Amino acid sequence: MAAFSADGMPQDLKRFFAGLTAAERDNLGEMVANEMRQKNKDNQYSDSGLRFVDVRYRSSDDTFVMMAAESPDQDSVADSMQSMLEQEFARMMRGKMCSDTEMRDLMTIGRYAVEYRITTANGKKLKPVRIGAKDCR
Repeated sequence: MAAFSADGMPQDLKRFFAGLTAAERDNLGEMVANEMRQKNKDNQYSDSGLRFVDVRYRSSDDTFVMMAAESPDQDSVADSMQSMLEQEFARMMRGKMCSDTEMRDLMTIGRYAVEYRITTANGKKLKPVRIGAKDCR
């Protein structure tokens, strides 16, 4: 994605994305997903207790779906606490994505979205967190 970052040129970036065909958007989405996969091999979210599993591009709604799992050493989630945990993860992930300049540009200018699917250490799946341009304004 480095080749597509804003670098202070949001108008050029807007023109670039506006000129893409659907097939070109999908190809770009796949390229960015592959780059994200490589970048996240080192578990950049390990400070949050999450372990990166995979990322894929869903072309039907231009969304990067990131799968993560809670580290096995994390405490298991009680049913009564799951809702609070889901809200905390959503807040944390929105903050991380919107503070990353490249991701924010990809979402606000490129009109892509990111969806996180998190599985707890004991196998429970948390409600997916979808982050889009409106979350970064």
